[in-house]
Amino acid sequence: MKQIVAFDFDGTLVDSKDALAAAFNESFHKNNLLRVDKNMIKSLIGVPAKELVQEFYPNLTSRKLNKILEDKQSLLDVTKFKLKPNVNLTLLRLKSKYDLAIVSNAKHQQVIDNLKIVGIDPKLFKAIVAVDDVVNPKPDPEPLKKLADILEQEIVAYIGDIEVDVKTAKAYGTKSIILLGSRNHKEIILENPDIIINDLSELAELL
Repeated sequence: MKQIVAFDFDGTLVDSKDALAAAFNESFHKNNLLRVDKNMIKSLIGVPAKELVQEFYPNLTSRKLNKILEDKQSLLDVTKFKLKPNVNLTLLRLKSKYDLAIVSNAKHQQVIDNLKIVGIDPKLFKAIVAVDDVVNPKPDPEPLKKLADILEQEIVAYIGDIEVDVKTAKAYGTKSIILLGSRNHKEIILENPDIIINDLSELAELL
């Protein structure tokens, strides 16, 4: 039986942060709220969208919050998503040795749809655990625990791009691998990931 290598989605397999930040800001504007500095939004992408909005607007009613999230999704221009370098080549190489999975704080169907849009075959992944599949999303270990339970296999590494991903891997008890590019190098070092890489192609040699 193969072991599992799990990936984050946004920021790890695809570069989506500019498009997501723009969509959040357009949704804020549409709902009569001030736009937020895009770099502040980008620094929080990776946490659940609900928590991101509440970081800037903590006193929203549930109805208002849900409307902002709905508008954000409708305003999101996924054509601006870009594949990270060497994604498909790396996934194909790893799949010969491991079963692949995605653990994301995006919604399940959004992950599947966005994989297709950017040109990644969802069938490369044996399982996807998304924010709407769990009670407690990342950095809680529940998503990785659920993945391991579903597949009844060992997770040997979790690959992400931000501090939340390091915390998730450590909380579960697996190797944390961070792809640089989304965060300042010093910020990532403070979380003490097991491995830091500059390009996904490095995984074929490391795993």
